[in-house]
Amino acid sequence: MSALCPRCQSSNRPGARFCARCGASLAPSASTPLAQAGAPATTAKLCPRCQTPAPVASKTCSRCGYTFATAVSPRRYWVTRLSILGAGIVGILLVGLTLRGLVGQSAGVAPVATLDPNAALQRAILATVQVLTPEDGSSDKLSSGSGTVINGEKGYILTNFHVVGDPETGAYANDQKLAWIALSPNGFMQPPKVRYRAEVAAADHKLDLALLRIVALSDGGRLPAKLGLTAIPVGDSASVTIGDAVTVLGYPGLGGATITLTRGTVSGFVDGWIKTDAETNPGNSGGAAIDADGNLIGVPSAGYYENDQTSDRLPGKLGLIRPINAAQALLKEAR
Repeated sequence: MSALCPRCQSSNRPGARFCARCGASLAPSASTPLAQAGAPATTAKLCPRCQTPAPVASKTCSRCGYTFATAVSPRRYWVTRLSILGAGIVGILLVGLTLRGLVGQSAGVAPVATLDPNAALQRAILATVQVLTPEDGSSDKLSSGSGTVINGEKGYILTNFHVVGDPETGAYANDQKLAWIALSPNGFMQPPKVRYRAEVAAADHKLDLALLRIVALSDGGRLPAKLGLTAIPVGDSASVTIGDAVTVLGYPGLGGATITLTRGTVSGFVDGWIKTDAETNPGNSGGAAIDADGNLIGVPSAGYYENDQTSDRLPGKLGLIRPINAAQALLKEAR
């Protein structure tokens, strides 16, 4: 059925949208074809005048000569669509990563795997050394104590000041601030042997703490590239509470010269000290007091004796541990 122009009443071919004579717009017919058979919808466009399918890159209609408003080349056509697709994929990935990060924050970061109790204890034993300090005027006279390696690569050892000097006056046992470091050949089965020479790197005699640094071999020789020392991780003494388990390591010189381990609990706190019922003796001074995870929580420093003859209480003994948090300035020096 032909289409009748409402303006000039001219007859036009079926499906025409514009009058071939005057160019007036024709009313669409229900039977107007939207596209000819075989014309792919994604690669063709319809002429608005004669409804003839044309390639998307066409500038004019091959049938009626109508000039299209835009002409898109096949390359630009696909590049545009692939760009949109790529941007969408990137956006989805970014959203996924963001959500994953939020979930990770809410769940908390997984803690670094810790050693089992036996392995942590062995590490602490290897990190505990004997400190021998010569006194001026008597090269054969040595005071004995213990120390803990806190930086194995640089050879830093934490100990008590009274192991290398007098905490009351702040004077050192010798003018060179020298001490000898002895290690057990296999960690604990044999008496320690002197291997290194160390000097006081920093100290706080009021807190009875000192930081030693290995500077040479025992014979004065040059240090090797690797000292072969095992360091102990530093814990947080502020988290210690009454009843916590505590292990004390050192060289008290009782029952032989090998390293000695005693165990007890945190008994309380007094004037900047942690009290413990773990057995401590003079040679333990400067050694390691560790928690159940093998972290250094303090330095066993002295023994407190209570033996009041006027009291009906039984004699008792408590060990005193200097909290590791009090040594933060020295630890910073060691880092």
